[in-house]
Amino acid sequence: MYGRDEIQIAMEAVQAIIAEPEATPTQAVEFARALMGQYRARDFVDVETFASSLSSVFQHYRRSLCRLAVDPMVGLPSEVKFAPSVQEVKEWLDRETGRLEYYRWRTAQVQQMQLAGPKPVPQVEPRVDPKRAAEILAAVVESLPPSRPRKPNPTGIDHSIPYPIMKGE
Repeated sequence: MYGRDEIQIAMEAVQAIIAEPEATPTQAVEFARALMGQYRARDFVDVETFASSLSSVFQHYRRSLCRLAVDPMVGLPSEVKFAPSVQEVKEWLDRETGRLEYYRWRTAQVQQMQLAGPKPVPQVEPRVDPKRAAEILAAVVESLPPSRPRKPNPTGIDHSIPYPIMKGE
């Protein structure tokens, strides 16, 4: 279980990222340039159109997510070998936005659980009284027919062993 301080720090970090504004057009162009600079120039057919498309995508997301997307250690360059399409960039940013929303929801849920304290353990009543269960079991055992003693095999051959082994073959 996490301490209250750790939950509060995580909650503040997630809130700071969510509260951050979207990238400005100038910042979006810089993010597009940073992402394109990490791939070979020959991968791009029309550099200007691709850069403008990327910058228009980056304008709709928070700055911290855009920074994360162009980071070579954890962003798109660490996941995609060749220049990503505009669709792949958008899907990556949508996935990370969803992850942030989940973190926000989960930290709030954990914080509420810790404020509420531990849940009481419900007391479960047995379905059958133990004395009554013992009486029923004893009655069932008494009603069973006595087991017949098994007669030993008169020939002395153990039929549980396969025949070739028994003959020594």
